[in-house]
Amino acid sequence: MMLGVAESIIEEVGIEPRHVLERFALNYEPARGYGKGMKLAIDALMRGKHWRVVAFSAWPEGSKGNGAAARIGPVSCLHHSSTKELSRAITAATVITHAHPDAIAGALLQGHAVSAAIRCKDLDSLDRELFLAELRSVSYPSGTWAHSAIDEIGRMLCLEPSRLEVVEALGHGYLAQYAVPAAIYCFLRNAPDFRKVVVEAASLGGDTDTIAAMAGALAGALVGSHGIPSLWKDNLEHGSRGYEYMLHVADGIARLASDSK
Repeated sequence: MMLGVAESIIEEVGIEPRHVLERFALNYEPARGYGKGMKLAIDALMRGKHWRVVAFSAWPEGSKGNGAAARIGPVSCLHHSSTKELSRAITAATVITHAHPDAIAGALLQGHAVSAAIRCKDLDSLDRELFLAELRSVSYPSGTWAHSAIDEIGRMLCLEPSRLEVVEALGHGYLAQYAVPAAIYCFLRNAPDFRKVVVEAASLGGDTDTIAAMAGALAGALVGSHGIPSLWKDNLEHGSRGYEYMLHVADGIARLASDSK
């Protein structure tokens, strides 16, 4: 789905919500699977429902899940130089499937964290306090959990907690508020070591694939593709939509970001 967001950005030169949904539908492979909400949203879109309402197909109040946060990286790559435009684009890319304020808060938190990692110039002296201060300055939906989670991340970074203590403090579940903070914590604790960031995130248990994906997006934004272990890259898919294709799409996003400055 992250690849679908990136492809849509390139085709539309930005975020066009209906087109993102259409790209998700086009890319769908049953063997890989989409969640219940995603399947129902795509079905509603294909039946002619407006993109603003398809997100409520599965949950009348909107999904609180972490899926939108997990796929938000390409939006951050496009708009990392403009906080206001980044927030607008993140929200537009999120509400099409995850319309609950808690999920929007998660996508904003992850998206701005990726943006901050991209702009970090010194890999070996990542200023954790400054990083968290930047995340605190973001405007999140009223009444959501983001600011308290940021404070809790900062508190845990001052300690040497066990994995169980990290999970008890930050969570490791499929809801955005129990996944995004864990990913950011693992990144700030272990960066710039890409391998340590991802392994620590996966080791928390719970929704391991999503938390590790978000932590990996943060680490990748900081260190670039050269910072990813060669063995890991060698063992990725290398087919028509594999590793080389992902690099091609990433280059397209980078060109758009450069043109928009």
